Amino acid sequence: MSIKDNIIDVVAKIDKICKGAYSVVLMIQNYGLVGFRDKHGIRPLIYGSLDGSHMIASESICLQTLDYENVTNIKNGEVIIINENGLHKHRYNKTALYTPCIFEYIYISRAESVIDDVSVYQARVKMGKYLAYNIQKQLQDKLKDIDYVVPIPDTSRPSAIVVSKILNIPYYEIVIKNRYVSRTFIMDNQNNRIRSVKRKLGIVDKLAKNKNILLIDDSIVRGNTIKHVINTLRKHGINKIYVASCSPPVRYANKYGIDIPNENDLIANKLSVTEIEKYIGVDKLIYQTIDDLKQSIWDLNPNIKHFDLSVFDGKYIN
Repeated sequence: MSIKDNIIDVVAKIDKICKGAYSVVLMIQNYGLVGFRDKHGIRPLIYGSLDGSHMIASESICLQTLDYENVTNIKNGEVIIINENGLHKHRYNKTALYTPCIFEYIYISRAESVIDDVSVYQARVKMGKYLAYNIQKQLQDKLKDIDYVVPIPDTSRPSAIVVSKILNIPYYEIVIKNRYVSRTFIMDNQNNRIRSVKRKLGIVDKLAKNKNILLIDDSIVRGNTIKHVINTLRKHGINKIYVASCSPPVRYANKYGIDIPNENDLIANKLSVTEIEKYIGVDKLIYQTIDDLKQSIWDLNPNIKHFDLSVFDGKYIN
């Protein structure tokens, strides 16, 4: 059996043993580069070429920055082998349901990236479009009293801009992110998250006082950031605060690589929407629906029939 056939055989055996999400890249000395993606394609994996060299990465932006060409997604259940003999592809599992994680488009991936032939930026624009229609239905006459649409930076900006245009409400960035503080969502414990949130965001005071605003957030997970933002805005004299989330309520643990291991930490797992409104101190909270979230991606790539939605519906992939 050749080395190539041995690699394919080993990957196929890994598929039978391992459950869940994985994207693997290997460098084999004196042989070449190997990359493979789990049979459901939950996490992304992408490759490209440049002047005879090849690169594999989790996001297309890595390759684009270095001017790599022919940037292509490794398919679910596919292994690629790259060496001096060229590039070889093999689907070791052709029957598993293709179910990429939809949270990549909401929050995890860079806006410039293209994952599974879907621009992350455009996906967030679509999310903003459907969210705006939902806001219209729920707020109705209250919309005329809102002074600004305000994103909670950075991920929600594309959605907030579209919400502003559809609702015909001015867009302002009143909440400013400290560029020297990393993402609190992925920090290792709750104390670090809360401490960092306090240093992460500031308020443009002159724009805040006596205003009614519509805050757009990418997602509300544990509630640390949004509660801190609301409290800070109140201290700066904001009047009414409406919040809209580009994500549906995050209620369940994630088993596929996102740092949501404990359902007890999730605010939507413990509280109803009305209770969350009271807890974080807002006049109204509006969530994206799961159907609208899926449609945001289908508008850009109808070939993706299914998604991993387990953090929203608790249905895990076998």
